Amino acid sequence: MLLLALLYVYPTKIAYFLNYLIIILYYISNVLLAAPHSYIVIDEPETYLNPAIYSKLWDSLMESRLDCQFIYVSHDIDFIRSRKNMSLIWMKSYTHPNMWDFTTLDGDTDLPNDLLVEVLGSKKKVLFCEGTSTKYDAEIYGLLFSDKYKIVPVEGCNEVCKYTKAYNSCPYIDGNSAIGIVDNDGRTEEEKEELKKDSIYVTEFNEIEMLLCDEEIINSIIEDYSPKEGKELKNQFINLFFDEVKKFDKKIAMNFISKKMNWMFANYRLNSKDISEIEPELEK
Repeated sequence: MLLLALLYVYPTKIAYFLNYLIIILYYISNVLLAAPHSYIVIDEPETYLNPAIYSKLWDSLMESRLDCQFIYVSHDIDFIRSRKNMSLIWMKSYTHPNMWDFTTLDGDTDLPNDLLVEVLGSKKKVLFCEGTSTKYDAEIYGLLFSDKYKIVPVEGCNEVCKYTKAYNSCPYIDGNSAIGIVDNDGRTEEEKEELKKDSIYVTEFNEIEMLLCDEEIINSIIEDYSPKEGKELKNQFINLFFDEVKKFDKKIAMNFISKKMNWMFANYRLNSKDISEIEPELEK
C-alpha cells in the first residue's frame, strides 16, 4: 500500500528508482550466476548508472568473480578512468561478419589513457590549448576553430607542448595531426620559432584574457554607442587600464626579464673552442 501511495504521489521518481534498481540487480545476477572462468562482456557499463556508484559496483563484482575476465565496451572517459590494472584496446573499425581492426594501447606514448580515449578516432585535427573546458581558452578557440579542429584543453603550456608532440609522434595515430596554442607569456622570438617547429603556436597576448583589451575588440563594442560617447568610453578605458598597469609595472618588468634569462640559460651554448674566448662569450 505504501509503495502504491508513493507511486501515485511521485510517479516519475518512483519509476526512475525502480528502473535503477532493476538494472543493478540485473548486472549483479548475471555476473554472480556466470559460469566459472567466463568472459563477461559489458556494453556501456555506465548506462543508467550514477557515476557515484558504477565504479564501486563494478569493482565489487570483479572482486567477487576473480575467476572471470571482464571486458568493458565504453566511450565514457570517466568510466574508463575509473578502471585499474586494465588493458586498453582501441576498436578502430568492424566489418560484418568478422573483420575487426583494433590496437592494444600498451602505454608507449606520453598521452595519458583518458586523453588517448578522447582524441583517438577524431575525424578532425586536434588543437591542444591551455586551461580547462570551463575557461576562456577552450571557449574562444572553440568559437574560432571547432569547424576544423577538436578542441582539447589540457591545463598549462607545458602540457600543451608535451601532448602536441606526443600526439604527432604517437604510433597509433594514422592520417591525423595536432597543433598547440599557448599564451605569449613574454616568450622570446627564438622560443616562438622553436615551438613552431613542433606545430605549437604562440598568441600575441600574454594571457588569453588580454584579447579583451585588443583595440579591434574594443572598437567592435563601442559601435553600439554614438561616435562621441564611444570615443569617450574608449579613452576612459585606456586611462583606467594604464593606471592599473602602472601599479604592477616593476613586477611585470621583472617577470619578463626572468623569463628571458631562463630561456637564454636553458638554450644558449658556449661556442668557444679556446679558454681565452670564454669571456667574450659570457659578455655576449
